[in-house]
Amino acid sequence: MKLRIALVLGVCLLANSALFSQPVSADYAEQMRAFQGALRTIKMYYVQDVDSEDLIYRAIDSMLEQLDPHSNFLDAAAAKRLAEEHRGSFGGLGIVITIRNDVLTVSALINDRTPGALAGLLPGDQIIKIEGESTEGITTSEAAQKMRGPIGTKVTITVKRAGVDEPIDFTITRGNIPVDTVPYAFMVAPGIGYLRLERFTQKAIHEFNKYVKELEDAGMESLILDLRGNPGGYLEQAFGIAEQFIGDQGVIVETRGRIPRSTRKYRSRRAQPLRKYPVVVLVNEGSASASEIVAGALQDWDRGLVVGETTFGKGLVQRVFTARTPPYPITACDGCQLKLTTARYYTPSGRCIQKPYEGLDIFNYRHERITDTKDRPKYQTMHGRTVYGGGGISPDVEVKMDKLSKVSSILRSRNAFRLFVQYYYEHIQPLANLTEVPSVDSTLQQHFLTYLETEAIRVEPEDVKEDWDYIQHALSYELTLEYWSKKGTDYHHARQEAYKQLIPVDTQLAKAIELAPNAEDLLAQW
Repeated sequence: MKLRIALVLGVCLLANSALFSQPVSADYAEQMRAFQGALRTIKMYYVQDVDSEDLIYRAIDSMLEQLDPHSNFLDAAAAKRLAEEHRGSFGGLGIVITIRNDVLTVSALINDRTPGALAGLLPGDQIIKIEGESTEGITTSEAAQKMRGPIGTKVTITVKRAGVDEPIDFTITRGNIPVDTVPYAFMVAPGIGYLRLERFTQKAIHEFNKYVKELEDAGMESLILDLRGNPGGYLEQAFGIAEQFIGDQGVIVETRGRIPRSTRKYRSRRAQPLRKYPVVVLVNEGSASASEIVAGALQDWDRGLVVGETTFGKGLVQRVFTARTPPYPITACDGCQLKLTTARYYTPSGRCIQKPYEGLDIFNYRHERITDTKDRPKYQTMHGRTVYGGGGISPDVEVKMDKLSKVSSILRSRNAFRLFVQYYYEHIQPLANLTEVPSVDSTLQQHFLTYLETEAIRVEPEDVKEDWDYIQHALSYELTLEYWSKKGTDYHHARQEAYKQLIPVDTQLAKAIELAPNAEDLLAQW
């Protein structure tokens, strides 16, 4: 509580100090005194005692809400979690958990070297307690938070295991668990490599180079770079990947801010591009920030085609101020962070990546999509193609992702595909008897329909058969994931093999494969 009070009072006092290069007006100083006076008066005279921590925190949030959707204050715990996420690692057990029959269950081990695997946890184990507390009614995110912690510390979980009468306690030392930056990288068609980059962590360049080398060795002549759902990450990682495709010291991205140090052009350090083959970049409305920097640079330099949907439009540059940030320390709260927007990102052609946010509440800002290009400003790529500003990166070829049918949406919401596959392997076709992943044929279809009826998942059999093209691939995904997870392979391989089953129903990826020759035409001009 005292730390947060110190934060706000510290901001107020610094506003009047010589640390700020600009002179403070008399009106501004008076406004700061009014704030401090209001705070003191509330504490002394309000009708009931108030929670100063809550009051001050709300004051900080209210100040930042007036600025933009991305400026925010993080306490020490939140700041640490964010840093762990960006580093691409966290202290945990290395297990994948799900809610199965209302019980928290281990669905897979990330690999056989994780703390959970080495301790003896198995897929199918039901986690009934964490640190002695029941997991009844817990969500997977809440459970993950309880099981994560500083590397080297211990957590005790209690599990029920099939065939064992008594619950088993496991005391497990949390370890460093790598997060997949590149979960999928494989040849998707002859000569065409596919690489999915999920986040620009501190490992992004390293993992990108590793998997690209494997694809090149496999005969890759063009690359599909999938940035769909990639929320961003470290600028230097995005820059380091983009510059591999852009030479001649070309601008990758530009930042423009109010103070001189916030304005800068980031240029490729290469005289010639390292990667000279054609590129198709897949994006959607979940692609943001660093993803948009990479997509925008490749598009503006005519270095590759952008396919999919207009990206999110997150193009604000944040600077993090802490107790140790000279010359503007904000607080005595060691570990706290004030993340403040100091500039905007612009693509090489001059497009501002940030979408408008004035007058929008946080819900509408996050959910409003940029679609119509009619009234948006026009810009030119290196070879004169028209691209559009106004926020986000609009694709060269727009391809909407197919929406799920009503029946498939119901099945997804009930987790019917995964639960059926687990039932299938336990009661119909035991994994121990299999040497390959079962095919989704008419017999399996009938088993699935019977399972839906038994579990009272109310869908019409005819609707299931009508949408069978999607449903069979969804089932094939789960069958493959479960098969390889329990056959002792590492989870990365299991995920990749499973993901391949969804390619036939991925309309955006299908279009990217089709358009690879067009990307090659752009490269010929470049």
